[in-house]
Amino acid sequence: MEECLADLNLKICCIFIDDIIIYGKTYEEHLRNLQLVFNRIREANLKLAPGKCEFFKRRVKYVGHIVSEEGIEINKEKTDVVTSWPKPSTPVEVRRFLGFVGYYRRFIHQFSKISKPLTELMPAPTKKHHKTKLKTPWHWGAQQDKAFEQLKQQLVSAPILGYADSSTPYELHTDASGDALGAVLYQEQHGIKRVISYASRSLSKAERNYPAHKREFLALKWAVADKFKDYLYGSRFTILTDNNPVTYVLTTAKLDAAGHRWLASLAAFNFDIRYRPGKSNADADALSRLPAEVDSDNRCNIPIESVHAICRKAIPSAYVESLSLSPDVVIDDIDNRGTNVGNIIDWAQAQANDIDIRPWIEFVRQNRKPSVGEIGPSPLMRQFNRLCLIDDVLYRETTIDGEVRKQLVLPITHASTVLEALHNDMGHPGKDRTLSLLRDRFYWPGMHKDTEQWIEQCGRCIRRKTPTNQRAPLVNISTSSPMELVAIDYLTLEPSKGGSVTYW
Repeated sequence: MEECLADLNLKICCIFIDDIIIYGKTYEEHLRNLQLVFNRIREANLKLAPGKCEFFKRRVKYVGHIVSEEGIEINKEKTDVVTSWPKPSTPVEVRRFLGFVGYYRRFIHQFSKISKPLTELMPAPTKKHHKTKLKTPWHWGAQQDKAFEQLKQQLVSAPILGYADSSTPYELHTDASGDALGAVLYQEQHGIKRVISYASRSLSKAERNYPAHKREFLALKWAVADKFKDYLYGSRFTILTDNNPVTYVLTTAKLDAAGHRWLASLAAFNFDIRYRPGKSNADADALSRLPAEVDSDNRCNIPIESVHAICRKAIPSAYVESLSLSPDVVIDDIDNRGTNVGNIIDWAQAQANDIDIRPWIEFVRQNRKPSVGEIGPSPLMRQFNRLCLIDDVLYRETTIDGEVRKQLVLPITHASTVLEALHNDMGHPGKDRTLSLLRDRFYWPGMHKDTEQWIEQCGRCIRRKTPTNQRAPLVNISTSSPMELVAIDYLTLEPSKGGSVTYW
């Protein structure tokens, strides 16, 4: 679909997998845009399902949101699901709940602060074998119960966010605390100041050692050049900060190497910096003081990586970002397309036809572990104690995040079908996410290597992968005669009290 509408995507329509939303400011413009899209679909010989199409609507449902002329709001059908959500009893259930609610975290004020008691119950990833371990022992107490109910209530009463208008100036509020950065992007529309987007991120261990004015400068640089770049590039805007020294950052010469790099990244933007006392800068100040995890740089609100996951990198758009998926979304909770592969295959017959699996079905049925001489070398030998039969289908029992799972022992001939369903049809997730989806459902020897090869050979993943920029090699400077090239290092010190200037 993206290839079919490549030059129209983000101009007159937005594409998410196989869903298209076409927009226009007037009836005539919308009609022209519809005709352009229809012509492209007809040329590509694609088919539309009339029963799933809606035309000339002022309010439409799109990727879990309601999009209207007033702004973007949460689909109330989703909030009805949350109100009846049972209390989690395992870390996996906590992750599933936070994944669902986190998809709408930009609608929830102080999401990180509210959800902190729940995030502490989630397993943290480790570097060894991609395993996870609990940050704290599992304990569901009064704090967790309060956070659970408060998140549900906040989601039900979520506000409507405004659209960005590139013809109207923006107002950016930034702030930094000892642990995190915060920013809020505003825009005045029809005489009302509306929130366009919230953002916050945690500070790394090194960044926490920065002095206050440097952290404030980092917050400004991060908000302008990283978080809201697609909104602010090419537009005039005003930055409000509660740190007065930051207002002089564009004119001072007292910057270290990092400061000069940050200043260079801001050179492409057109803005003014104004000071506002902290008591008047409560919005960004609150975001910067929310508890956040050190290892999550862009987990707080609508990162640009989300936009790259659903549209071409060459043409990012702030309008698509306002509808994009959060990386915290658990795919299983949004769409079960990847699990339907088991409904169209007779797994009992498929395993019986597989020469590697067929003998093990009988051994498990007899509860007899064979010898190497009887069955020969087989990777399933070490898995025998985990194998079980359910309705004549062979499964492997395992524990993932403290929850017992039954993985279907997959015939190798069906590996490509499963990989296509759980990688290609699920939005081309990365290696770790694809493996996680596979391990929740299937097992076959060598699945880790097969998954890596599949993703490495995936055409769409290859096209979207950010190319590695090779650094230019260091070479000796060549000259043909003495004094042809002269290099001088100099340093200007601050003027003394007497007014003299020293050069080194």
